[in-house]
Amino acid sequence: MFYSFHCEKREEKLIAKYLQFNFNIKKAGSLFAMQFEMDIDNKMSILQKIPTMKNFYTSILLLLITSNYTFSQTSLSEEAIKNSEYVFEGIVLSLEIIQDNDENYYVSHNIKVLTLLKGNNNIQQNDTINFISILPENWEIMENGEILHLDLQRPKSQIKGIGLALGLKGVFMANFNTMKKSFLSLKPYCNYSNCLYVYKENKTLDENKQRMNISEIVSGFDKTFASKTEFGKYLKSQGIKTQNTSFEKKKMWKI
Repeated sequence: MFYSFHCEKREEKLIAKYLQFNFNIKKAGSLFAMQFEMDIDNKMSILQKIPTMKNFYTSILLLLITSNYTFSQTSLSEEAIKNSEYVFEGIVLSLEIIQDNDENYYVSHNIKVLTLLKGNNNIQQNDTINFISILPENWEIMENGEILHLDLQRPKSQIKGIGLALGLKGVFMANFNTMKKSFLSLKPYCNYSNCLYVYKENKTLDENKQRMNISEIVSGFDKTFASKTEFGKYLKSQGIKTQNTSFEKKKMWKI
């Protein structure tokens, strides 16, 4: 009886610590929450050492662990939109690998600004800017200069660096880049591969399978919007003015 009572007390103390920890994570701020990576397998191994741990307590702990990650991504998206100096729609025209004085690698993207959503007049529509990020962790520069793409078996939110394909369209959150002292040189608000919103073509058949519907979905920061219209509503909710911009492109094609 004493052993069972002692174990149950240990369970209650452990749950209380995790509840307090979860509260502190949210209070500390989204950037701290994003950088904090929790290993679920390690946490479960701790639980298995407690002889009388009930399924109820295990479910609560798993919920707290996973909720921290969801909270950090949602908050980081809103923080990036609010605190970045520039928010703009753009298309990637070209890219090159550059090095600083310490021979660290970076990726410099030439991006054409389609619509300036936030920022001063130093950057305007149709300007081409340098968007410079640290070299993505899943890129390796070969001796011949070619780029080898590695499969790190990790989600984008855990891969540092942003590397964008030619022709990619999306919405970028960026700040002035001190690496190149030019108003046309920017750096991403955060240096993780999903720290932007990307437009992706989505093809669906109508109910009669007579026409192909082609629309654009928007994804980034581990969030997905079914259309650019929905994404536009999200931007408005974050204080971004979207009037006179096109946030929905939909075409109908016969099969």
